Amino acid sequence: RIKKVPVLYFPWMKLPTGRKERSSGFLIPTIGNSRSKGFRITPRVYLVLGRSTDLMIETDYFTKRGLGSSFRLRTKPNEVTWLDLTSAFQNDREGRGGASIHGIAMTRFGNGYRAAADFSLSTSFLYRQTFSDTFFTATRPTDSSRFFMSHTRHARSFNVSLLREETISRKQNIFIQSIPNIGYDFNGQRIAGSFLYLDLDSSFGGMSRSDRFIDTPGFSPRLDLFPRLYFSLPLFQGLRITPRIGFRETFYGDSIERNENGDRQVSGNNLHRNYFYMSVDVNGWGLSKIFKDDSGRKWKHLIEPVFRYQRIHGINNFDEIIRYDDVDTFADTNEIEYGIVNRLFVRDSKTSAPREWMSVKIGQKHFFDPTFGGAIREGSINQFYPLNELTGIPYAVGNRHFSPVTASVRFNPNLQTSFDIRSDFDTEEGDFRNISVTGFWRPGFFSVATTYFVTGELTENYDRRNQIQGRVGIGNARRGLSAYTGFSLDLQDSKLLTHLIRVSYFWECCGVSAEVQGFNLASRQETQVRFSFFLKGIGAFGTIRRPDNIF
Repeated sequence: RIKKVPVLYFPWMKLPTGRKERSSGFLIPTIGNSRSKGFRITPRVYLVLGRSTDLMIETDYFTKRGLGSSFRLRTKPNEVTWLDLTSAFQNDREGRGGASIHGIAMTRFGNGYRAAADFSLSTSFLYRQTFSDTFFTATRPTDSSRFFMSHTRHARSFNVSLLREETISRKQNIFIQSIPNIGYDFNGQRIAGSFLYLDLDSSFGGMSRSDRFIDTPGFSPRLDLFPRLYFSLPLFQGLRITPRIGFRETFYGDSIERNENGDRQVSGNNLHRNYFYMSVDVNGWGLSKIFKDDSGRKWKHLIEPVFRYQRIHGINNFDEIIRYDDVDTFADTNEIEYGIVNRLFVRDSKTSAPREWMSVKIGQKHFFDPTFGGAIREGSINQFYPLNELTGIPYAVGNRHFSPVTASVRFNPNLQTSFDIRSDFDTEEGDFRNISVTGFWRPGFFSVATTYFVTGELTENYDRRNQIQGRVGIGNARRGLSAYTGFSLDLQDSKLLTHLIRVSYFWECCGVSAEVQGFNLASRQETQVRFSFFLKGIGAFGTIRRPDNIF
C-alpha cells in the first residue's frame, strides 16, 4: 500500500521473535542485464555445514558470454580462528574466461603465536578486468598473496612468511616470491642498563623474481643483518639530539651481470653487500601558544622544526643487486632533511578531548652526493632509497642535488568534514610534480566525497596523469528514499572510466535498490543493470555490491 491505497499484492510473512538456527535451502535468484554480456540470471544455494560454517554457491549465466560459477565459504571453528574464502570461474565464449580465488584467514595459538593469510590469485588480468563486479578489482595492477606466522613479545618479533606478488606490465608481468622468509627483529633494547639502545632487523629467505629482463632460480638465498646502536641526549631549552650508527650485511646467492651485448642477466655468482649507516635527528625547540576564542573553546598552535642528517656509505655494487623488495633498494647517500610542521589543536569543552583541527607540513632534502654512489641512471626513472622516502612519486631521471619540496595539509574542522591536500614542487625543474586532494563532507542529508590527483610528465613512458573520483549521496540510506552516484573520470583523455547510479527505498520491514553501472576500460565497454531486495532480519537478495572505497 502507498498512503493506504493498494498498488501491489505481495506475499506477506511473520518473523519469529525466538531464536532460530540457520537453514540450508535455495535463495531467491537474482537478475541483471549487461550491454556486452547480455541478460544475467544467478540462482543461489545456501548450505549450513555446521554451527560455525556455511557455504554459498552461485551460478551465473550470461546469454551472450556463457556459464560461470562461484562460491563463498565462511567458517569460525573457535573464538580465535576464522576463514573467509571466495572463488569464481567463468567459461567465456569470447575467450576471456578464467578463474580467481581470494581469501582471508587468521588463527591464534598459545604463547602469543599468531598465523594469518591474505591471498588473491587470478588466471589473467584480462579475465579480472572483464568479469570483476567493482572498478577497483577490475583495474588493480597487482595480485598479492601473503601467509605468515608471528610471535611478538614486548619489543621482539619472530616471523615466518611466504609471499607471492604478480604485477601487470605491458610486455611481461613481474613475479616476485619469497618461499619462505624468516625474520627476527627487536626495537629499543637497552644494553646492560646503560644509556645505549639497540635495534635489529634480520631475515633469511629464499627469493625469486621473473620479469622481461631477468629470471632467477626458484630459490635464491638472501641473508640480511642490520643492527643499529643509538642514544638520545638532551641539550638545552628542550632540544634533544639522537644519533644512530649501524652496519648492514646482506648476502645474495645470485646477482646481476652484463653479457657481451651489455644486457642484464642473472648470474649464479654470490654477492656480498655491506654498508655503514649513520643518522642524527634533532628534535625539540617547538613553539606553542594556547588561547581562547569568543565561544570559549581552547586552541593550541604548535610549531615544530624537523632536521635530520643521514649517511649511507659502502654500496659499490648497486647495479648487481636483484630487486626483490625494500631491503634491496638502498643506495649510498649523504644528505640532510629539513622542514617545519604547524599543528592547530582545539578543545571544544572541558569534558572533551583535544583534537587536531589542522596540520601543515613542509619538507625537503638536500643531497651532497647527487649520483648516490653511482646508482643514478641518466635518462631513466630512478626509484630507490632515499629518493622514495619523502614522496612516493618518482622525480629523478638524472643527478639530483635536491628533492622536491613536499607539502601536506590536513583539515578536520569537525567529524563531518575532512580534507587532505598533498603536493610536490620540484625546485630544480621549477614545476609541480603532483597535486592530490582527498576529502569528504557529510552535513547530514547530503554527502560528497572525492579524490583528485594530477602528476606531471617525467619520461616518454611516464606521461602526465589527471584523474578524479567522486561520490554524491542524498537521503538516508536506511529509511525512505535515497540516491547515490559515483564516478571515475580521466581528465587527461576526457574519458569516463566508470560510473554508478543507485536509487533505494526502505520501509520498516524491507527495501529495494536498483542501480546502473558502466565500465569504459581497454578490454571492457559495458553497462550493467542490477536489482536487490532486502528483508529486515533475513538478508539481501540481489547482485548489488558495496561501493568501492575511493580513499
